[in-house]
Amino acid sequence: MTHTPADTPHGASPPTPASSTPAPAAAGGIPAPTALARVLGPVGAVLLTLSCITPASSLFILVPELFAGQGTGAPLTIVVGIVISVAVGACYAELGTLTPSSGGEYAMVDALLGRFLGWVTFAMTIAMLVVIPPVIALGTAD
Repeated sequence: MTHTPADTPHGASPPTPASSTPAPAAAGGIPAPTALARVLGPVGAVLLTLSCITPASSLFILVPELFAGQGTGAPLTIVVGIVISVAVGACYAELGTLTPSSGGEYAMVDALLGRFLGWVTFAMTIAMLVVIPPVIALGTAD
């Protein structure tokens, strides 16, 4: 099947076959990069969905308690947190374009600040993955 620009949504590329053959060698004998197949299976889709739902659920668990217990300053702290989160998201987007790797935070810090601080970031991420789920579970239990 031949894809024309009218078949493809704006900004998207046409589908690629699941098995890519190596591209012919470029000048100097170095093979040209090949395109990766765009595949997301059912397990990956479920995990991606859960990774998006979990932070949103903490909003519904923690914020009502915050409003009930902290008074009138709570909305201002939420707005400040949103501004900080948007700034961090912009930084992640910029770092993601600078380091074309699938290593996440480790790859970004490793490329910019060195391997040792990359491992420190990795260790902090592992510690966060151990602490955050129980916090969400305790908030749900209340």
